[in-house]
Amino acid sequence: MVQSDDTTESTDETETATVPAHGGDGDSIVDLAQQPIVKQWTKFVAILFAFAGVGAGLVVIFRDIVDQPIIDSSVVSAQSFPGVDVPIVAALVAVFIGVYFGWTLQTDDRTAYLTSAIAMWVGTITCVILFVIFYSIGTDLSIDFGGLIVSSIVSGLGPAVAGAGGAWTSRTATPEHSSTTAEPRHHVQTSD
Repeated sequence: MVQSDDTTESTDETETATVPAHGGDGDSIVDLAQQPIVKQWTKFVAILFAFAGVGAGLVVIFRDIVDQPIIDSSVVSAQSFPGVDVPIVAALVAVFIGVYFGWTLQTDDRTAYLTSAIAMWVGTITCVILFVIFYSIGTDLSIDFGGLIVSSIVSGLGPAVAGAGGAWTSRTATPEHSSTTAEPRHHVQTSD
């Protein structure tokens, strides 16, 4: 009886230690890069970074269209004011928060995308306004509140697109998961 238990344990250990056909020690980097898992994750990350780039680019385009001053000062130019970069950074972060929402929200796809977009938009507006207020306190600069509100609302549109794109990517382009990783939970549960 003890022997059969040992055999079962060694078989289980052998099965978990098995290396896939691709990915052995003798394979070149080119061979390893041809594996389906490498291609799938590369595509997934490339799509995410594309949405981050689109979101950051939209921030610049929309802000240029609206052209609202945030700080009333001839000392600080629009290009050197650090508040200009906050929505761009928000767009880069938003895409990954969108992925998190896409993987964890237990709702339909459309609601997940909308939730991500609205959360990123409101979050960016809040971040920009608070950053500018605290920056002006620390530097004794005067704020143009009308320009700040309009600029923050418009600047939040890029991160909203990036966040929705991250949620969409997580729901439509996530590579196959191995048995050791958690499955995305984005399906609506019908019963508890």
